[in-house]
Amino acid sequence: MAMRFFRFVLPLPALLAGILAPAAWCAAAGGPAAYVLQSAAVDPAPAGAPPVIFAATFEPAALRRETWDDRLFKLQRGGFNALHLVVPPDAGSAGALGAADVAGILNRTSAAGMKVVIGAPAAAPAAGWGGWVSVVRAAAEKEPGAALWVQVSGGAGGAALTDAARVGGLSLPVVAASARAVESGGDTQRPYRQPDVAVALRRALSEGATAVAWGPPFAGMAPPLAGGAPDAAPDPAGPEAGALPISYYEGRLFGQVVRCLGPALAGARPVAGASAAVPGIRVAQRNAGGRGFLFVETSGELAGRYHLSFTEPGSGRKLTVPAQEGLALRSFGAGARILPLNLPVPGATIRYSTAEVFGVYRVGKRTAILVTDDRGAPNEIALALPTDAQPAVLDSPAPPVWDAKTRTLTLGFVPSFDDLFIPIGDDLLLGIIPTERAQRTWSVRRQEMEVPVITSAYLVSDGRFEAGKWVVDAWTRQGKAAVVMLPGDRPRYLAVNRVGPRVGYSGLMGAFLFFLESGSLAEMKLPIPPVQVLKEARFAAGEDGADFARPDYDAGEWEKVSLAKPRGAGRYRIPFKLPAMEGWTVPWRTTLHLAGTATLFLNGQPLGKVAGGGEKDDFVEVLLPAPCLRPAGEENLLALSVAGEGRLAKVGIAPWAEHAVQRHEMVFTLE
Repeated sequence: MAMRFFRFVLPLPALLAGILAPAAWCAAAGGPAAYVLQSAAVDPAPAGAPPVIFAATFEPAALRRETWDDRLFKLQRGGFNALHLVVPPDAGSAGALGAADVAGILNRTSAAGMKVVIGAPAAAPAAGWGGWVSVVRAAAEKEPGAALWVQVSGGAGGAALTDAARVGGLSLPVVAASARAVESGGDTQRPYRQPDVAVALRRALSEGATAVAWGPPFAGMAPPLAGGAPDAAPDPAGPEAGALPISYYEGRLFGQVVRCLGPALAGARPVAGASAAVPGIRVAQRNAGGRGFLFVETSGELAGRYHLSFTEPGSGRKLTVPAQEGLALRSFGAGARILPLNLPVPGATIRYSTAEVFGVYRVGKRTAILVTDDRGAPNEIALALPTDAQPAVLDSPAPPVWDAKTRTLTLGFVPSFDDLFIPIGDDLLLGIIPTERAQRTWSVRRQEMEVPVITSAYLVSDGRFEAGKWVVDAWTRQGKAAVVMLPGDRPRYLAVNRVGPRVGYSGLMGAFLFFLESGSLAEMKLPIPPVQVLKEARFAAGEDGADFARPDYDAGEWEKVSLAKPRGAGRYRIPFKLPAMEGWTVPWRTTLHLAGTATLFLNGQPLGKVAGGGEKDDFVEVLLPAPCLRPAGEENLLALSVAGEGRLAKVGIAPWAEHAVQRHEMVFTLE
């Protein structure tokens, strides 16, 4: 069976539609954003700390409390192993974050398998650190072992905080971190990348950091959660609507790489001599005993061919890679990668890989090694094997090279649009995954196993068992999302939203393929249509006050008017209902055919002023904040006060379809 096994069970155009679908909406979520990266070398690390800390900055004081659980869930699934919990300077005062709030976040984070770094505010509290320390101490004592240390950076006053912690009886150490601002925008050629984020994260480790705190992780999030719009209320069945930013997925990939490379990454020390011998490429090497790591940065201008030269850890041999004749690396723009040298995995040692290794999983009797790079980028991997005979390599994209003296198998490859799996002997499976799919590779628990789920879905939950069945949730947008799972054995049955999908399975590779498909919201047949043109309103002249916008206001004497034709200045009350959409989290918007300006209200809550096209009628779209909306089937009230020479006609209600999220419940019967 060929490597791209799914080509034989589903037509390629359908597969590509599933894989490439995210690019359009990703581009909308990849706008410029500002981040702060804090880094520190913590030696020795506290007991129970991961070898390398990758923490997401979380500022609960800046968010509505109702959104905390949603954000924490996304961070848990975002490749982070810790939370950088910023406790504000007014913590403990009336109406501010208290010890119970901090302890609750510590508890939820610990339950998710993550550690916490307590972040000091950027500025010292006006009354000194005493009250702040007491809040942190009370929370840490209530949740022992959840927090690792208190981190201070910039001008927050590390010495003063250290003294206050000692006086206040805080047992957590105080760690000083350096901070740098990262301005990041999208990549026009690779809409799934934010190169500045990728470079900043990897450069911090190349400079010796063992703890990296990065955030805000949701900066650059697409509407309706960006700009001045209120946060959407979280749906109990799923995450908030709104496309996650590209930087979130850049962070996910970095977190997977860090986890895969293991403890040696924290103890590695600089080694001289690594280079690319080409302008525009920065190469650094760090070794830890017989293992090592190459940190490679490429500039945005370079697109030429190059090789990497370095000294192999342990043996001291000088190597230049790719080693195969005619094969050279290519840069497709700015970026960075961490490459392993002599990385041991079950059944082999990765002597080197020019593509990032982001996952090592047990798949049945095989070890799956997942590597990634941009589509079209030539790469090479060398595997030292515990065998004297060359293993069988099925359908390799290029002839493998076997060195009997070193028992090393070298393979050249180029990532393509689809996932490529290469069985090597009886024990190994090499997975070559394009970057935009690697960013969305999710590790899902199945009892004692971890199963990789490679998909273009927006978000995937961890696995759980219900009534003896393995259940995984995935959230997608409209369209198809291809899913490749490597569970090892074939589940006896799969139901997605209680329906059995068409599936493909390769026993040779232990790989399982199917699609998640979401229909068009506009085409759904519901008692209340998702897209509505509101035809009537209650109208009265005048512009004064806001009482008229209250749902309980008595407008029985107001004139009933049609919205089919333009109407002038005055006050409008327009009722509407929203449909029940099971399994969907949907942001809603109104479209106003408006000339001039109007003040807008939803169920009595002011949404602000909106402006049309002056003398010419124009369509204006306004988000309807979820916290202001009534439950499905109940009546909502849209109220407008149109000013001066303004006119209103044709008011519509519709889902913000590109940011709607559907939950798919995948239920696997295993036996």
